Amino acid sequence: MFLNMIFMIFMLYVYSYLQANIENQVLDLYTIVHSVNFIWSTVAKWGQEKKMGHDKPGNIFYSVFD
Repeated sequence: MFLNMIFMIFMLYVYSYLQANIENQVLDLYTIVHSVNFIWSTVAKWGQEKKMGHDKPGNIFYSVFD
């Protein structure tokens, strides 16, 4: 639930950023790729921790903001 919230807020932020800088399309592409990569690595890391049984409260914050 928490990750979903962060994901949605982050995608909204990226979307508004792209709307504001629509004339610079190379930067837009870089931003999209970078954002997706960041989100993917965060989710993968969190999934790894959960699988290993380290999903203590607070650990999700560490994995998101690491």
